[in-house]
Amino acid sequence: MSYHVSVHIQNSDGSTRRVYHKALGADDTVFSYWHLAANDLGLPWVAQIYHEGVELRDEELDCLSSDLQRLEDHWITTGAGEGLQIPRLIIGADGVRRQTLVWLHEHLRARLGFVRDAIRIAKKSGGVVEIS
Repeated sequence: MSYHVSVHIQNSDGSTRRVYHKALGADDTVFSYWHLAANDLGLPWVAQIYHEGVELRDEELDCLSSDLQRLEDHWITTGAGEGLQIPRLIIGADGVRRQTLVWLHEHLRARLGFVRDAIRIAKKSGGVVEIS
C-alpha cells in the first residue's frame, strides 16, 4: 500500500473535485519515518496518517504545517534516511521506464514538500487536504 496527499475543492453545485494529487510514500516508509517519529514527538496530525488518514481544512492546516516543521527538524537532527537508498521508477530520455535508486533522506524531504504544496493550494482555494 502507498500513501497519497491530495486537495479537494467544492464546486458551486456542491460536488467536489480533486485539484492536486501526489504520492507520499510506501507503507513501510510512512510507518517508519512519519508515524513512529510523529508518535515520539507528539504530532497527532502526522501520526494519524498511518492508521486512518487525515482530512484537514482551515486552521487545521496551520497545525499540520507546524507538525511538518517539527518532523523535518527531527529528520535533520537524527539523520533519518541518510545513507539509505530506495527504488524509484523513472522514464528515461528514450521513453523507456527504468528502476533507479534515490537517497531516502531526499525522498522524505521531497514528499514533505508535496504536503506543504497541498496545504498552500488548500488555503488559497478553500480546499481540503486529504492524506491517506
